[in-house]
Amino acid sequence: MRALAKGESDPQTLAKLAHEHVRASQDQLQEALDGRMESAHRLLLRHSLDQIEQLRKQVEELDQQIARLFGQHHDAIERLCAAPGISLTAAFQIVAEIGPQAKTFASPGKLASWAGLCPGREESAGVSVSNRCARGNRTLKRC
Repeated sequence: MRALAKGESDPQTLAKLAHEHVRASQDQLQEALDGRMESAHRLLLRHSLDQIEQLRKQVEELDQQIARLFGQHHDAIERLCAAPGISLTAAFQIVAEIGPQAKTFASPGKLASWAGLCPGREESAGVSVSNRCARGNRTLKRC
């Protein structure tokens, strides 16, 4: 994309720059890259690529700031990340919502209930009426 934005227009040269995981053959790539690209298109492409790069830098900067802020809770974050399916971002969200030690909750069951992660069990005469989960905390449910 950068080569296109800089003015490269030779389909063979552009096809050789394709990522190794691209499934198309060199011939297919050359055919797809053979076309007309005006200077206005190149300008728009360059602006879009610059904007993407700027957003990546901002995300990286925010990630570093979050890591600094959660530095004092490193042990809790590490324990959460050790659980299968919990990413670093999810661990940050969990600690932000319930605290590093979850002292507010008397038991794990109360925490699960507050988060809306355990289904209710309504029965009448042995017949299940409802097994829905409570609304709970939407942020924790997404983790």
